[in-house]
Amino acid sequence: MTIIHKSKLSRFFLWATISFLIGSLAFTLLACVNTTFISVTPEKAKEIAASKAVVYLDVRTVLEYTDGHIDGAVNLDYNHNNFENSLASLDKSMVYIVYCQAGVRSKNTLKIMWEMQFKEAYDIKGGITAWQNAGYPVI
Repeated sequence: MTIIHKSKLSRFFLWATISFLIGSLAFTLLACVNTTFISVTPEKAKEIAASKAVVYLDVRTVLEYTDGHIDGAVNLDYNHNNFENSLASLDKSMVYIVYCQAGVRSKNTLKIMWEMQFKEAYDIKGGITAWQNAGYPVI
């Protein structure tokens, strides 16, 4: 009968644990490779929308939205108490271009969407103000 020395057994479990942790980290990193969450200029947002199906997501208040929004945009009020539940009900496999008035609420929304494991989302730097300053229409 072979007796395994205690230090060899400890080293084996140490290496097994390290290998498991490295493998788990690699899997997590690979799972994140196919996600995109960045701020873009209005021009880049238009390019993205021209190259793939997108949903414009307006996270301003209803009053701000009715004052003028990007044609076809969906409105979810960032300040509404049900915002995160409404956001969670959206199709996570879609591509979203998020905007607010100046870019703060949309950037915060992007972080929430990442945490909720949406596939791809962009926020417009400078919000709808930058969009209009770039000469793009609102309705």
